[in-house]
Amino acid sequence: MRYIDDDIALVVKEAATGNQVAWEQLVARFTPMVASIARTYRLSTADTDDVCQTVWLRLVEGIGIIRDPERVAAWLAAVTRNESLRLIRRSGREAPVADTGLDETASDDREPDERLLTAETADLVQAAIDRLPARAQEVVRMLLADPAPCYEDVAAALGIPVNSVGPTRCRALRALAHSPVLAAAGFTPAP
Repeated sequence: MRYIDDDIALVVKEAATGNQVAWEQLVARFTPMVASIARTYRLSTADTDDVCQTVWLRLVEGIGIIRDPERVAAWLAAVTRNESLRLIRRSGREAPVADTGLDETASDDREPDERLLTAETADLVQAAIDRLPARAQEVVRMLLADPAPCYEDVAAALGIPVNSVGPTRCRALRALAHSPVLAAAGFTPAP
């Protein structure tokens, strides 16, 4: 794909005129961030895909009225959060179910006890993440996405300075290493 420019405001303005290359650049650059934010709400893969499609539709509908084109990442992040919450409310779910990270459709050659251990470990880590402060939870969940977004995208999505993402991540990982939830399960931090 040919890039128009690294200036995101220019790319947004070009996309607003219908420039297909600009749209492709926006989608390529921000889809991982949008999907990552949606996954922080523990949506299923299908629901995450639905939220992503709805977010891009909202951008198509509203690209001409975005006041600050250079802040399109923050706009996309806010719309993603709103659409994720709307989907959860519409589905009648009161609390999202933790994603074990296991894809039921994928073939898994591991023994059942290994799969169970993996699921239990994922649940423990999720419980430990849930006990972190809200900002730390958001940063950790975004950075656990596959592929992980860059710090600039995390900062834009959360509305925080880029230089605070790394320290927040470090504090969160340190807190996880010393989590009472993980300690009670026999996990100890590496020396």
